[in-house]
Amino acid sequence: MRLSASSTALLLLSLLAGCGGGGAPGGSLLVMGPQATPTQLNFPGGVVTISAAVQASSAVSRAWAHVTKPDATTEDVDMALSGAAYSATWSAPANTSTQGQASVYSVVVHARDFVGNEAAGTAVTVTVVAAPAPPAPPGI
Repeated sequence: MRLSASSTALLLLSLLAGCGGGGAPGGSLLVMGPQATPTQLNFPGGVVTISAAVQASSAVSRAWAHVTKPDATTEDVDMALSGAAYSATWSAPANTSTQGQASVYSVVVHARDFVGNEAAGTAVTVTVVAAPAPPAPPGI
């Protein structure tokens, strides 16, 4: 049995439409269980480990943590696959506030797959407490 060119093309399109692996967006991508450890640091700041699991129906092309600073500026930190989760370290700066206020950072883990889907996890916060107030001057 010999198929015509149009029949062959129709058969090929039918098979590809049902394979589920085409390049069209629509696959699933989820960022789950985002964590920042520790969530609170003393006033000198320090290293924070950010991690999250990413579930994707196609390969993940990038995972990153989007950090929003107390002054509303942002920083993106690239994450790498480590075991079953993506992780990165980020250095929280010292809290130099002279008003005694904590510096609060919002961290959202994002992921993108090779198909073009993007997803974001829930925000987690990292707090750098204020330096202790200086002692009162001695009385004279």
